Amino acid sequence: MFSDVDLCLRNQGFTFFDFGKLNRDYRRRGPLISQPHSGQLIWTDAFYFRDLIDESNDINCEDFPKKLLKLACIADILNFLDYALEILEYLTWKYGEQEKYNFADFIVEILSQSPDLVQQGLGSLVILERIKPLIKNPSYQQVISQSTADLPFNLRRINLVTFPDWNQPETIINSELGNLIKAIAIHPNREQITLLIDHSNFSDENADLVLSSVMMNLLIEEELELDDCIEIRLMGQLNLSQWSALRPQLQGRIQLQAETQATIRQVQADQLPTYSIEALQDLLT
Repeated sequence: MFSDVDLCLRNQGFTFFDFGKLNRDYRRRGPLISQPHSGQLIWTDAFYFRDLIDESNDINCEDFPKKLLKLACIADILNFLDYALEILEYLTWKYGEQEKYNFADFIVEILSQSPDLVQQGLGSLVILERIKPLIKNPSYQQVISQSTADLPFNLRRINLVTFPDWNQPETIINSELGNLIKAIAIHPNREQITLLIDHSNFSDENADLVLSSVMMNLLIEEELELDDCIEIRLMGQLNLSQWSALRPQLQGRIQLQAETQATIRQVQADQLPTYSIEALQDLLT
């Protein structure tokens, strides 16, 4: 019985974490299956771990850091990433003066892969409070010190940027921006997307007039609904600090036929993944 196994493992110092895939069966004489309870639970895997961090005060041996590292590896293999990171943070905090047990840079690298955490600001995360002094990589030190709070627009889970050449004829600009905004507006995940349109070499007033004209055309001629969930912002001149904070938040650059290549190189946007307007539907689905 599961209750017997559970009691035995808890007595040995193990803590229950989760069930695996739930395998069920239905009652043989019943023709219907409950939607909230889709059959009787027959068997499953149960995951238990020892909490070595909680036991650390009672353990004093040279092999303890190795045991922590092995436990973190097992947790990672079994897809308990949160527990693995918790162990690595503790291991780094307690034994990080030894290079082989300093995982501060690795932890920052993993956290940097989450746009939501980066937008929140990695420097504000509890998991990094005790290990910031042990971060060695200068780029990671910069990442945790960056904040998006001073950016003049709202970022979302998916942030895209484009750099139109405003010196091109208005018909070309209107056509390309219209196609791009339409692709965003009809996307099923549009409420998760922010589109930033650079106009650092073009006046705020003129850029706003062009964008308003494009939006009006989509509303009237295309009969396209541009509701409040569409987040499209003109992006003027940003300073280096703002660009340093913004760049890690960007998931890609939308390539246009006519772009300001000098600006793209200057802000290192040429290092971002590049996508065509036509690829947006498949890319973000």
